[in-house]
Amino acid sequence: MTKREIFLQKFGELIAFAKSQNIRFIVFTFYRSPEEQYKMYKEKKSQIDGYRKKSYHQKWRAIDLVILDERGNPIWRRNEQYEKLGKYWKDLGGTWGGDWTFNDIYHFQI
Repeated sequence: MTKREIFLQKFGELIAFAKSQNIRFIVFTFYRSPEEQYKMYKEKKSQIDGYRKKSYHQKWRAIDLVILDERGNPIWRRNEQYEKLGKYWKDLGGTWGGDWTFNDIYHFQI
């Protein structure tokens, strides 16, 4: 299996786990174009420029998701649900942005 296929399989497992825990979320970034990545680089939101070095989003091996509350509103702050998803993702062998120094709780990559 390719790394992209492994990512997609693991993401399916994360979806099933979230459902079993009654955690609802939506994905707000999957693929990111070189232009989008470069814009984030210029805004100092990423250290990767999208051209010389490609992000995991450009390789289809990362997603950004936001958890929804019971009324369907996004939760943009760190909470127990993000922690559960992050721990489960790491148990699957992935990297969770919630462990990074700049605390990107929405980011999941392989």
